[in-house]
Amino acid sequence: MLFRSVALRRVQLVLDHLQSSTLPQAARLQALGARCYAGFPMLAHGRLYGVAAFASTLREDFADGELLMMRTVCDQVSAMMERQRLLEELHASELSLKRADRAKDDFIATLAHELRSPLAPISNALGILQRPELSTPQQREWCRDIIERQVRQIDRKSTRLNSSHEWISRMPSSA
Repeated sequence: MLFRSVALRRVQLVLDHLQSSTLPQAARLQALGARCYAGFPMLAHGRLYGVAAFASTLREDFADGELLMMRTVCDQVSAMMERQRLLEELHASELSLKRADRAKDDFIATLAHELRSPLAPISNALGILQRPELSTPQQREWCRDIIERQVRQIDRKSTRLNSSHEWISRMPSSA
């Protein structure tokens, strides 16, 4: 078909007096009684969106003004299709950013929880240590052990977090 030639070459094709054409691609339109044909590639920024084809069974050719109007309509439709594609791309990027933002928020909430967990025993132990008159030496030693153990736990979590951050920063970006 003629529209394939237009699509492959990416240039408009105008055939006047189509019934006398010897092009094999014109046979189907000739059989339908078409007397002239105009095909326009629907291009925007090098991307082919399709082909718009016009044919007449009443006339042997299209006037220059008609061809200009057809070309203008095709250009406008191509621009609208490109705009729609760009809007969809923008929307997909926006959704991706929102997912990343949610993941970041979840990570921060988890991190806050993980860091808060060891703080409760530390706080309780400090409360006991601040009032030595209400505790025995064994209780105070037990409090120091709790504080040391919880500080080591925070340190391990901090080290894992730092190495995770380094691993994530080495990952290639998807942008």
